Amino acid sequence: MKLPTPFEYDVIAMRGIIIANTIEVERKMDDFLSNHFCATIERKNELCELLFFTERITFEMKKTMVFALLKDHYKKFKSEHKPFVQNLQDITPYRNVFAHYEIELDKCESIDTPLGTKISTLVFKKYKSGKYKPAKYSITELNELSEKMNYVISGFKSLLIEMPPLT
Repeated sequence: MKLPTPFEYDVIAMRGIIIANTIEVERKMDDFLSNHFCATIERKNELCELLFFTERITFEMKKTMVFALLKDHYKKFKSEHKPFVQNLQDITPYRNVFAHYEIELDKCESIDTPLGTKISTLVFKKYKSGKYKPAKYSITELNELSEKMNYVISGFKSLLIEMPPLT
């Protein structure tokens, strides 16, 4: 196995950052859901251990639960944070590609800047209907994704602050 070049290392690091941020979004979702349904820390931890931190419930299922709770119980938050639902929706496709698809290091693109070579596009190996169709993401698109993730994480933090404390 050869060591990655500095550019390849940057590509791998960028992918890792996106994955780490999606994990943080999911953990905040878990916190919100478990705090909503549990009154004690012990019950919250049990719910997380038995359900949320397993493969029994998917990211998509958690999102569906969050949307239902926002609609029925957190209407004020939803009206004050209109981009929240759409931003959470927008994260899902990236999460799946970055976590599960093979990155094509040799097809990722760079630009030269006065500060050195920088990533301009990440490319993942993707097949649709049996045909190769690369999934390409520009650095601009990834910056927008990062902003959406930060907005969602902040939103969950706001929701958690407003909830009654666990005992």
